[in-house]
Amino acid sequence: LESLLSEFKHQLSSQEFKFLKDSKEHFSIPWFSVIYKMHKNPIETRLIVAGYNWITKGASVFLSEKFKAFIPLFDTILQDSLSLIQRLESHCFPKKVILFTLDVKALYTNIPIQDAIDTLYEFFRIYDSELAILLKKFLDFVLKNNLMQFAGKFFHQIFGIAMGTALAPMLANIYMAI
Repeated sequence: LESLLSEFKHQLSSQEFKFLKDSKEHFSIPWFSVIYKMHKNPIETRLIVAGYNWITKGASVFLSEKFKAFIPLFDTILQDSLSLIQRLESHCFPKKVILFTLDVKALYTNIPIQDAIDTLYEFFRIYDSELAILLKKFLDFVLKNNLMQFAGKFFHQIFGIAMGTALAPMLANIYMAI
């Protein structure tokens, strides 16, 4: 993180720089936690890494905020549930239209890290090549430094986006939309 801050200090606002610098001062290796998916039959579990105090947290939040500027470029990404309701209420559908939803099973953990980095870099490069380089290097830092602990042992996640990182929803939305 220190080398990224040094390399991109001229591209970061003073607030961004301070936020990222502060995030590297106090951190701890995240641990697994289990969330029960009560709506499934039979009940399933989902492992989540509580990365709220990990060294990548600040960079993950920073990237998520940067990615928000690109969301309006995609008509297939909804901002939130309210935007879905507004879209549905503003359209008149023929009676034979059937609306449905889908869920990609284990989406975050099945996104290949390097492909996500490369794909998003190529997309961002279309709009701002200097920003694209910054985003790519921060993405590399966040996605390739997912460490966690469980039962006294340490693990390095080498495939997929860590569930529980601030960046995951925004990255997955853009990656799928591209």
